[in-house]
Amino acid sequence: MKGLFQIFYTVALIILKGFVLSQLWGWFITPIFGLPLISFTIGIGIVTMVSVLLYLPIWDFKDCNSEFKYNLTIGVKPVVLYFLGWIVHFFI
Repeated sequence: MKGLFQIFYTVALIILKGFVLSQLWGWFITPIFGLPLISFTIGIGIVTMVSVLLYLPIWDFKDCNSEFKYNLTIGVKPVVLYFLGWIVHFFI
């Protein structure tokens, strides 16, 4: 059951990070550098390629509490970056 949850969580994070990347790209890269917008699916593709290139080893957690904190941290990070980007893009 734990393995199935990890697969679902990983896929959900890739989709979330792809959305955040495509939004931040549209807010900052397109206006500043004049590059074209990227779609949601291109964002997912870029996130997937970066995750393959920057492979991180699977951590060996000593207890469930530290694993939960780690998963919560990597899940909340894209949401916080999206929110901060949303605020900053009003000032560009």
